[in-house]
Amino acid sequence: MLITVHTINLMAVSLIPLGAYLLLLGFINVAGRTVVLPGSLDTALLAGAISGLLVTGIISLLFEATPLYRFYRLAPWTPWAAYLLAAVAWILHDSNRIVLYCVREKDLERAIWRVAEELGQTVRRAGTDLEFVLHPSEVTLCVHFFETLEAATVRISAPDALATIRRRLARALREQVPASSGPRWSLPGLVFTFAGTVLVAYPTVWLVAINTQLILRLLPQ
Repeated sequence: MLITVHTINLMAVSLIPLGAYLLLLGFINVAGRTVVLPGSLDTALLAGAISGLLVTGIISLLFEATPLYRFYRLAPWTPWAAYLLAAVAWILHDSNRIVLYCVREKDLERAIWRVAEELGQTVRRAGTDLEFVLHPSEVTLCVHFFETLEAATVRISAPDALATIRRRLARALREQVPASSGPRWSLPGLVFTFAGTVLVAYPTVWLVAINTQLILRLLPQ
């Protein structure tokens, strides 16, 4: 397989959005403050981060020397349109989800009980998992924790209650969790920050260096 300078340039460009996303996660973890995002926004950020890698990067690396790449050059919008449709479906699927970063399990559980009290609801645990049912509205909150990242997702069964619960949950967590006294040098934060810095800086330096050389060669001596 022939790898040209054009291929390497496309691969370098495709890594920059992913690096920016990892840098954002790193800053959130290092700051140590709870961040509450709508699931659709979190999914959109992830879809944007991997878009270049999946579309531009893979196509340029695998198919540049094949007849399929000629079709891509004639209709370069085709893979992007397919990915956009898939991303929109993915975002809509996650629209009833809340994503929390830098949150502990016990803090989130206390916040859920507090929100239920504010809404005039009672809470009951469903089974041994972190699943809460608000009564009498029968809204179900399914919580899934990622302990290594100190992150959690809350899937809500009633879309009409999503915005209200998200706002109250964010406020309850802000009020009950002590504000960080400064940066928190957590391992996930440092790993994300380092990886993001490399994925942004290295391709940027490469693009500047290689394209500067090409421009200098084209200039009259």
